[in-house]
Amino acid sequence: MFYKNILVPIDNSHQSKLAFQKALKVADNQTHLHLVHVIDTRIFDNVAVADDEIIEKVSNTTRKKLEEMVTIAEKADIPTNYSIEYGSPKLLISKDIPQNEHSDLIIMGATGMHEIEKLFLGSVAEYVAQRAVCDVLIVRN
Repeated sequence: MFYKNILVPIDNSHQSKLAFQKALKVADNQTHLHLVHVIDTRIFDNVAVADDEIIEKVSNTTRKKLEEMVTIAEKADIPTNYSIEYGSPKLLISKDIPQNEHSDLIIMGATGMHEIEKLFLGSVAEYVAQRAVCDVLIVRN
């Protein structure tokens, strides 16, 4: 089975970088990679003043890192683009983005959460694996 549109969520963790490396190995020049970073807007609920400057700074830092990854992929002759999305990572990565991008595979890192954190928060990777609209490959250390 050949995958044509691979979605790779990037959160700048070590595991998401491993997922990116795995995507480069799975892909070929007929495969399109879409890198996405989802900024969880709930983090701004706890900030007294969530002004546009903070959001813009986070977006600019993320954009630079994603552009570096696109350059790496394109040097390997793998067509790649990226987007920065805002909202719930679980919902966007499992349904909305794969549908919009016509993804047939999601390659993402496993989370490093402790069991107690998973109990209360849940793992994005676990949620995506259970509810995604396409195949999912979870990359571990």
